[in-house]
Amino acid sequence: MSHSEHSQLQYLISDTYKDLHGVRPSPRRDWSDFTVAELREWYADMHHRIDASIEREQREQSAHEAAVREAMTPSPAFTLAELL
Repeated sequence: MSHSEHSQLQYLISDTYKDLHGVRPSPRRDWSDFTVAELREWYADMHHRIDASIEREQREQSAHEAAVREAMTPSPAFTLAELL
């Protein structure tokens, strides 16, 4: 295990987690007890969730924009006689 890679992953996880949740993570065990593979998996999982969240927000934004466009599109003019 590379101590440098372990430390880098620890800092990346801590910073990313804080950006997402506003607080640093507090794992149930000491950071040094995590293997590099476990830290990689944790970091990859966070990024997967971030990517999924971004995609969901983009879909919601696109749906909102389409609804606004539809609501703002004037309907064809008609007369009361045309309805009868």
